[in-house]
Amino acid sequence: MPKWKAKNFQAVTMWHENTQEGFDFIRIQTLYLLSQQILSKNVNGAIAECGVFKGEFARIINRFFKDRQFYLFDTFEGFSPSDIKCEFGSTDFFNKGFKNTNANAVLESMPYKENCIIKQGYFPGTFDLDDEKFAFVSLDMDLYKPMKDALEIFYPRLSQGGYIMAHDYHNKVFSGTKEAIDEFSKKHNVTIIPIADLFGSVIIAK
Repeated sequence: MPKWKAKNFQAVTMWHENTQEGFDFIRIQTLYLLSQQILSKNVNGAIAECGVFKGEFARIINRFFKDRQFYLFDTFEGFSPSDIKCEFGSTDFFNKGFKNTNANAVLESMPYKENCIIKQGYFPGTFDLDDEKFAFVSLDMDLYKPMKDALEIFYPRLSQGGYIMAHDYHNKVFSGTKEAIDEFSKKHNVTIIPIADLFGSVIIAK
């Protein structure tokens, strides 16, 4: 891995380790406005997040959608070595990345945990919700293949009036995210709307 990517990856993981709710104001405020649109227009469907880590953003999602079923997809064991090797050519630098988490601790930290369902394991193998519709989905997958798989699974199941919020579109360390989103938007003729939060999320509306 190039030295600049290794250095930036350290900064990204450090931010994830130390961030407090409210740090990324634009991302959180955008989520709030999207939630108000969904709730005011009675858009049907559950809520999901893929790429939960310690649940910082998930807690805010759960708070804004307190009455919705909330599915949390993550390995809770870091990245898949095969995905890392495919994208970066080596797994050496990523051995400790995003592993410092625990599914039970994340669930217990949710403000409305009675509505939360942990889906632990490698995505999309953990997706068994073919009959479910979604009003809002947060994708924070970082890598090309998981992001590509998540978009192909969730977008067809997104309710009319629903939104996908995909993180790290402008994160140069995880450039596979942008590649996956651009390929998806071109393939399905979907418009992506950028927002100026940390690492550059995009919104996909239906």
